[in-house]
Formats: sequence, structure tokens, C-alpha cells
Amino acid sequence: MKIGLDLNLPERLKFPERRIPTPFGKVGLPNKALLPRLRAIELDDRKQRAVVQAIAMDLALIPAAVPVVGDLLADFLESLHMSELRDILTPEEFSLYVRSYEKVSGPKTLGVLRTFMERGS
Repeated sequence: MKIGLDLNLPERLKFPERRIPTPFGKVGLPNKALLPRLRAIELDDRKQRAVVQAIAMDLALIPAAVPVVGDLLADFLESLHMSELRDILTPEEFSLYVRSYEKVSGPKTLGVLRTFMERGS
């Protein structure tokens, strides 16, 4: 049994021609409908531990939904995992993470992965 994802579109979903008529004139379609492949990040043991800590920081926000004590617990858990992340990352990686991604809304896991991608390490 073959497990995988076939990204080839069936013939009935493909556009028959490369130019589509619109009220503003004909619009050309790009040759490739899919995004280019992203460069895979190689995660060694140190980077895996950093990603696990970032996931734990994201999950630490769940108790914040509990009134009164949830916010205190979430802040404590997040600072605990941030100190672990500080120990795992190199000083250059940690400063890039704090400068660029720590205060940006969104998952902290993506910030750590983007830090690894920018550093190229």
C-alpha cells in the first residue's frame, strides 16, 4: 500500500488554456500553479530540543484561558521554557530570535524555525 500525497491535478481541474478572457482583457496564467519547494531544515539533536521547547512555550498559553490563576501559570511555564531555550540556542541564535520573532504574534515554534533558516546553521 502506497501512502503519500499526489499533487498532480486531474484533467478536469486543469485550465484548458494559458490565457483567460476577462472584462479587462485576457489574463495569462502562470505555468506552475504550485508554490516552489521550500528548503528543508536539517534538525540535529540540539535544534530538535529547541523546537520542543518552542512547542512547549506555545502549549503553555493554553492554561491562560482559566480565570485568575491561568494567566500566572501560563507566564510561569512560558518563562521556564524560555530559559531552557536560552540554554540550548547559541548566543547569536538567541539574540536573533529575541530581536526578530519573540514579540511577533504567532507561534514561537515558527520563530525558532525561522531563526534556524536565517542563521543557515
